[in-house]
Amino acid sequence: MKEKKGADIEHLRFSEWVDKLQIYQTAMDHEQNVRTAYQSLLTTLEVALFTTVFILKQAGFTHIWVIFVIGIFLCFPFGIACEYRARNVDIWRLYIVELVKDTDVWAAFKDSKYRWIPQIPTIKAGFRAEYLFGHWFERILISGMLIAWLILLWYFPSPFPIRLCGVLAILVWIIYAFRIVELRGEIIPYLYRK
Repeated sequence: MKEKKGADIEHLRFSEWVDKLQIYQTAMDHEQNVRTAYQSLLTTLEVALFTTVFILKQAGFTHIWVIFVIGIFLCFPFGIACEYRARNVDIWRLYIVELVKDTDVWAAFKDSKYRWIPQIPTIKAGFRAEYLFGHWFERILISGMLIAWLILLWYFPSPFPIRLCGVLAILVWIIYAFRIVELRGEIIPYLYRK
């Protein structure tokens, strides 16, 4: 009778572990799907704005810099939303790693059968590299979009204060996205950060 009770307790612990793993993975997938939706929408809007700039230039429109300001402005709310979701994905990922540590599932993580970064399939990156390159859209692509808008802002006739605001916008974005200055209010600190 005691053996059956012990087996029931062990089965209950295993089912709780499996339930936790499923919940963590579902939450991580949800955050990643929302992040991907924001990325797709921002990319589509930015391509539409770049196209509009060249159409308006051919039509002889003189105040094209208004489109540049709109392009710069759009990068911020979508970029912040993407970065927020990317950080949430990182947190859920850490919970999953902690949950599977010292189990049979850990071997799949250790042998890189289950890759965390599908964007970089050719190298075996550590956690720090995954953290840096896993946010490629927010850190590299949005920074590139902002720089492209700034180059266009300086190339085409535009008011000087608007140009300075464009430079300031890029600096603010780089400070935020690359976490040069840590913001307060983070609820769950990142594990393994050195």
